[in-house]
Amino acid sequence: MQPKLVIAVGADTHVGEHGPPLLLLLGKFDEFFKPAELKLRTDAQTMVSPWSNHGAELLDPMLIRAAVNAASAAVGRLPPAPSTIWLWNAVGVSMALLGAFMLVLVLPEWPPRWDWTRGVLVAFILGSAFFLAFHNWFDLKPHAQNIPRQVIATIVALPLLAGARKLRIRRWVFVALAIVLAIAAGFATQTILVQTNIPLSWLVRLALVLAPAMFAGALVGTIASLGASKFSGDVAMALIIGCALFQLGNAPRTAPEPPESHHFIKVEAESLDAIAGQYVIPPDNIFRTGAQVKIWREGERLMLQATGRGVLQGAHEILPESETNFFLPTNGVELFFIKNNQGEVTGFIHHRTSLPDSEAKKVN
Repeated sequence: MQPKLVIAVGADTHVGEHGPPLLLLLGKFDEFFKPAELKLRTDAQTMVSPWSNHGAELLDPMLIRAAVNAASAAVGRLPPAPSTIWLWNAVGVSMALLGAFMLVLVLPEWPPRWDWTRGVLVAFILGSAFFLAFHNWFDLKPHAQNIPRQVIATIVALPLLAGARKLRIRRWVFVALAIVLAIAAGFATQTILVQTNIPLSWLVRLALVLAPAMFAGALVGTIASLGASKFSGDVAMALIIGCALFQLGNAPRTAPEPPESHHFIKVEAESLDAIAGQYVIPPDNIFRTGAQVKIWREGERLMLQATGRGVLQGAHEILPESETNFFLPTNGVELFFIKNNQGEVTGFIHHRTSLPDSEAKKVN
């Protein structure tokens, strides 16, 4: 394939030295990529929307028009007329959510003993309406294997909400907290990209999911408590939070691929010395800012250490499967060393299953 244009939305994409033209589209408030940095790219055209974040870039009319116009120009055709289907989709979504809201408002009074079940019904009606309205837009899919975790999250959230109610913490406080949490998590993503802090990345990921779940849960809980007890609202809010955290939007699980067997051999010291040296990986789709790799021999072992943004930290042994093929057991990476016509090692291919390859050049 020789594409005439590559369009990347909300991504820091690289197509190589001799790749096709590249158009980068992103929002000014993208949480993962800084527009100022991408604008400095000399190998790509960049367009920044003044209002989008990472989640809204695919729905941004400005970015959509830019992508359609660029794609049409690349193949020598006039751009088609703007689509109006989004308008009808918006009308349908609004009617679905409004219908669910009206249905909740006309629910009859519940017996006091079973008042909590009203919260369950309200959460089910509004949650189902949201799911049916948006599942095609955001690829929301329920997964049965997450139901146990959803139940646990709901059970944990319920006493916490009841305790907050006893402390007279109103639901609008949760709305404000969700907004602050989302903003803080957005800023924290920059720290993750710089430091590659795994524990912090899990906390930020949780915050990015918890913030909208708390926001929606507070709204649904307020609606559920209209004409009912506050506990009914707590039940509805806990269900929404539990469902959003562990049920919607997770990628479906697939059967794990059987592990590839590796057979290691002993390689002569001369062959290891020929590989040893300093290597450079230019910026690509795996190493966004590039990486430097040092390889040296320690007795009969070959050691590797990489430096750069997002690389594996520390020194690690690479195990030989042949004189040119090595395996890094720490993260499952395979290194295929390249030789020229004189038999000199000039670089290597960095390969990891299901990810694009990276190519390193030997500089020392």
